[in-house]
Amino acid sequence: MNKQILVSSDSIGFLGDSSSFLFLWKELFNQGYINGVELIAFKPKKRLQKFVDVLEKNHIKVLSFHGKTGGEERLPFLGKITMTLVNKFIFGIKELTENFASYEFLFHTPYLENKNIQEFIFKNKNKIKGLWIENHLDGINGVKEMMNLVDIYKKQEVNAFGLVDLYHVVSKIKTKELLTNWENIIDEIAKYKDYFSGVHFPIGTRLDDSIPIDLLTDSQLNYLNKKILRFVKRIVFENQQKKSWSSLL
Repeated sequence: MNKQILVSSDSIGFLGDSSSFLFLWKELFNQGYINGVELIAFKPKKRLQKFVDVLEKNHIKVLSFHGKTGGEERLPFLGKITMTLVNKFIFGIKELTENFASYEFLFHTPYLENKNIQEFIFKNKNKIKGLWIENHLDGINGVKEMMNLVDIYKKQEVNAFGLVDLYHVVSKIKTKELLTNWENIIDEIAKYKDYFSGVHFPIGTRLDDSIPIDLLTDSQLNYLNKKILRFVKRIVFENQQKKSWSSLL
């Protein structure tokens, strides 16, 4: 399997631009550590296309667009307001299919549960290069929710893949418990590895939306690799930063 190592554009937040992204990541691309980008599909189209063009002129491939999340109604009051606003600035499946069909797309499960969205995707499946479905609900139930949608879309012959955001699985687990029970938690996620082909690995400074990677031992990281990472096609590093509007993606 040719594994794809991607970095998300969330590291530059809501207002970041291509120059900021290049400042942070270009050297790692040049050295061959990273081979693609998952670009958050912020509007307007002209700005997004310019972002793509600049990256590709620097020999950096955009492989996937992260579209709307949906699920605003599941969040607490402040989170609901924030993500309702953020999602208004992010493209949905119809706009991405019309303007960026040569790229793959990623959406969270609540967005892809919408029957109108499903109907559009089923009718336009031949125009969609790849559809990545990310768990949204906290805990292992979010993974099961993702699995169910992968089955639904694959039965309609959509080129669909599951993607597990590791933080979404462990978000309600306190750091001490996470570190103590790391192997058991990873074993539980690994039970479902036949249903996902990608992993979001959030590693930034925003510890309420990132894995505390500095606290994990080499042995624990190796266990993650042994049980999960070596089996997936795509690993996307998210560098969630404090006060970033994109931190719930």
